[in-house]
Amino acid sequence: MTKVTEKIKMFRPRIVLQFNHWARTLAMAGSELLMLGGFISLWYAFAYFWLYFFLGIYSFLLGLAIFPFVFPLEIMRKKGFLVYFQQFRIVGPALILLSIPTVFSLPCIIGGTTLFASGVLYLAAALRKEKQLTKDQIIKGSLI
Repeated sequence: MTKVTEKIKMFRPRIVLQFNHWARTLAMAGSELLMLGGFISLWYAFAYFWLYFFLGIYSFLLGLAIFPFVFPLEIMRKKGFLVYFQQFRIVGPALILLSIPTVFSLPCIIGGTTLFASGVLYLAAALRKEKQLTKDQIIKGSLI
């Protein structure tokens, strides 16, 4: 019986799930959805016009501010600014708190929940103590 269990253990695939890569992908999608939802929300408001107008501006600017840090823009990568999103303990709660106002506007709900999920995944990466990239690794373009 021990030989069978050893063979099963030997053939068991090892999958290493890195939460920070999934979180960055979700943050990129969420920022694009927030820009689109914020733009739509500017003309969406029928009742409470000013509330939805300001939520639309907030969502659009939030998506515009997050996008350069998660999308591999050459200018941001060469200067090493992407290292700020490697601080998982700070980025996770910040994305969660920043995404809360976006769920009160209908066009921004999908982008807000995506950004919230990204913050939760960044927190999971911080709790797992995943390896953070250094500034030199980001400048060279390495992923792990």
